[in-house]
Amino acid sequence: MKQTYARPRFSRPERNNGLIHHRTAVTAADKLATPGTLTVTDAGAGGNLANSQQNVAVSAFNRWGNTVVSTGNVTPTASHRVRIAFAAVTGADGYDIFCSTDANPKWVARITEAQRAAGGIVDALGVYGAGGAVNSIDIGVAGTGLASNVNPFAANTAARPDNSNITAIDCHDYEYLDLLSQLTVTDLRSLPSLILTGYYRNESSTADWVQFWAQTVSLLTAVQQPLEQNFRVLVAGAPAVVFCVDSIAGQGASLELWADLE
Repeated sequence: MKQTYARPRFSRPERNNGLIHHRTAVTAADKLATPGTLTVTDAGAGGNLANSQQNVAVSAFNRWGNTVVSTGNVTPTASHRVRIAFAAVTGADGYDIFCSTDANPKWVARITEAQRAAGGIVDALGVYGAGGAVNSIDIGVAGTGLASNVNPFAANTAARPDNSNITAIDCHDYEYLDLLSQLTVTDLRSLPSLILTGYYRNESSTADWVQFWAQTVSLLTAVQQPLEQNFRVLVAGAPAVVFCVDSIAGQGASLELWADLE
């Protein structure tokens, strides 16, 4: 159910006594990291895989989306399982696992971070069972689900508005927020780029943040598109707002964000 806020009667208070320095020296997108190196081995008898190269992939996920995949492969003995060992991704709720002979392997299971840490076995599509070894998952069945290169795995959508390093802005009694962005780069070997997103906290479920705003920032491509820009954002009295970086690129690109409440 979509949450809405009762539109308050704004009293037009004075500006917020100067700018709020919301974010400083941001150099990377506010998203989950792609899973690290996959160690893929033959896990021994018990599965139903063919004696063919099994391509595997892992995507981390949270409540906002998925990362792109990390990949690996191994050729097991017939009727064996393959073991996929990998490290935890900070902030991930869990992982989508892919395993098949396809060049872009097909989905076989979704596991939680706790299941990865404990170890487990998947011998039926989408069905997790205890066993195996810690920090790994044993796969004994070929996947038949979505391929690892299609949506939602084609781009990293696993945002991190819940990042504890981002201090929320209290927008009570304010209708608008002026967001001042300043991107610095060290040189122009490549054209810088920036996409910003805004989230408000769901007061009925404080762990959830709802995206309400997005802005692709055009930089240095035409007149009046400088590295420092201002955007007026309708916040309508939302009690907690954060602004995230969806993507950032450029030589030595670093972002500063200020907010001015009105």
